[in-house]
Amino acid sequence: MGSGKTTIAKLLSRKLCFDCIDMDQILEDTYSMSIFDIFKNHGEEKFREAETKLLSEILVKKNIVVSTGGGTPCFADNMDNMNLLGKTVYLQTGLDILKNRLVSEPNKRPLLKNIELHQLGSFVAAKLAERELFYTKATLIVNTDKYTPQQIVNIIYSIYAPKPNL
Repeated sequence: MGSGKTTIAKLLSRKLCFDCIDMDQILEDTYSMSIFDIFKNHGEEKFREAETKLLSEILVKKNIVVSTGGGTPCFADNMDNMNLLGKTVYLQTGLDILKNRLVSEPNKRPLLKNIELHQLGSFVAAKLAERELFYTKATLIVNTDKYTPQQIVNIIYSIYAPKPNL
């Protein structure tokens, strides 16, 4: 939540000349409502089921960059499947940066709907600790704290860009 997945995915897909798939956007289009409202109207369990089904449909595609939801790697066997069928990147972002980004958008984040401003830091820290086990299974971990989005894309590109055949 708030690490910049969507921004980085868009920039990286352009640099690689790949399609960019934003899972949250597809789910919003499918349900004709925001992620917040999908959670509210259908519950987290149904949302996670739809998210996992969508991910399985996406993972068979080639030449794509996917922006998942922050919880996607933590349910079903999603992280293992992503690693099996592609390359994964954990955009590791410091707690203070996450808090500053999330404070302005509690109504866009379903998990933040009942969190008071003074509880935000401890909630984000707990959620991050809970998810870290899954995130650290990524094939690449990039600490984003000291880099611009373009610099992050360049780091990822330098590692994952298709290499010319020699």
